[in-house]
Amino acid sequence: MLELYRQAVPLVQPQSTAAIKTLGTIRRKKKEADASARRARKQNMEMARAFSSSVAMISRHVHNEEMRNHHTNELDKQIARVDEARQWSQLHEAHCKAIEQDAREQRTRDVRSMKTLAEEELRFARDFRALREEAVRRNKPLFTMSSSTSTIIPAPPEILAARAAAKTQEDRKRLARVEREHAEHMRSLQLLDYVYDRKRMLDEANQPRANSALVEVDVADEELPADRIVQLAGDELWRQIIQQQEQGCPDSLTLFMPPSNSPPAALRYFGVSQPVSLPAFSSAVDRNL
Repeated sequence: MLELYRQAVPLVQPQSTAAIKTLGTIRRKKKEADASARRARKQNMEMARAFSSSVAMISRHVHNEEMRNHHTNELDKQIARVDEARQWSQLHEAHCKAIEQDAREQRTRDVRSMKTLAEEELRFARDFRALREEAVRRNKPLFTMSSSTSTIIPAPPEILAARAAAKTQEDRKRLARVEREHAEHMRSLQLLDYVYDRKRMLDEANQPRANSALVEVDVADEELPADRIVQLAGDELWRQIIQQQEQGCPDSLTLFMPPSNSPPAALRYFGVSQPVSLPAFSSAVDRNL
């Protein structure tokens, strides 16, 4: 076998030995270069892997820090919402307490006003009772004075309530001003009533009682109605009083005559007064008095 190999492969010549050594050196250098390249690639891969690991770690730390900041901000917002809700609750509670206190004070003022009104009504009732007892004791006839000649101006319920609720000096000054304005307004209304009543009395005095002639017819008393009989009896009584006055009896008619300075009182005393609800500054003629 060895012989055959030797025959097949010719012996290497001395000049080819250097070439073989050169080829071996080239191959060795190539292997070293390849190994160096593989080491460089491996080192680059490790560096890239380490860099990616560092980037991932940094991004993870950044993400964790952002999440921590987000949780902190959410907690601060929740605390702020709770504080705001607590503040609004305190304001609402204070507002409700203020409303309740105001309502309680208003009820107290109403009770005091009602008590004051009741006391004034009781005092008026006592004064009226005392006046009536004095009039009965003196046996003097009562006379209904006209509102246009009366100097007593009753205060309305609004002024009475304000008078009971006035506590400070400013409230008393304001109440005094309102009372003066009310008194002036009532005096002006009294003056208008007096003027209208006087004009009506003068007009009625100058006008005839009937536009047609009176015709007297003799009718039996039993055939007349009851109101006609009463009217005839009153006319007869009035005729007798006039006759007594003409005959010289001065005391017969003075009890029925009002003072000379109060024609509205006389008109309302002898007439029929019906209270009606009309606007201010309306005459007695418009009121059908």
